[in-house]
Amino acid sequence: MGFQTEGRSFIIFRGTSSRPEYLLDADIRRAGAPPCHSGFDRAWRSLRPLVVEWLRGKSSGGIVLAGHSLGAALAIRAALDFAPNVEAVVAFAAPRVGGRDFLERYKAIDLDRRTIRFTQLTDVVSRIPPPIFGFTHTGTEVVLGYVGSQSSLARSADEINYRVGKVFPSPNLPGRYGTPATYEGKRRGGTSP
Repeated sequence: MGFQTEGRSFIIFRGTSSRPEYLLDADIRRAGAPPCHSGFDRAWRSLRPLVVEWLRGKSSGGIVLAGHSLGAALAIRAALDFAPNVEAVVAFAAPRVGGRDFLERYKAIDLDRRTIRFTQLTDVVSRIPPPIFGFTHTGTEVVLGYVGSQSSLARSADEINYRVGKVFPSPNLPGRYGTPATYEGKRRGGTSP
C-alpha cells in the first residue's frame, strides 16, 4: 500500500498471509548484494517493479517505508534500493534481514540511524533467524512490554533472552516488563535513541 502526503511517499508492506509467503519466510539462505535472507530478497525483487512504477508519478520528496513482520523485512530490504530518498524505516516485529555485510552496507549509506524497529516481548518473529546463523538486526530497537499478556512459552523465551541481555525491560517502571503502552528503547552499543 502506498500514499503520498505533504510531498512524502509512504510505502507500507503487510506481513505474511499465505502459504507461499511462509515458505519465503523459511528460506534463510543468503542472496543478493550485500547478502541477505534469500526469501526476503526474492519477495522484494518481485515487488520492486510495482513500487518503482508507483513512485514514478509522485513528487521527488522523501520516502517513508514501514511494515509488519515480513513487511518489516521488505521495508528494510527496500531501503537499500531507495537510500538517498529514504527519510525513515519503521519496522514492527521485524525479523533479522541480513548479516554483518548487510548491516555494514546499511550503516555506510546512513540507513541505520533512520530505522526504528518496534518489538514486543511475546513476539518470536523479531528473534529469527537466529544470530547463530549469522543474521543481525539493523536500526534502533524499541521494546514494547505488556504486563500479564505473556504466554508461558513466550515468557520462557524472554527469560532466556533477558539473561543474555537481548531484552531491555524498563528499570524505571513498575513490574519487570513495565506497564501497557510503555516502552524503553536501546540502540546497539547501549545508547538510548
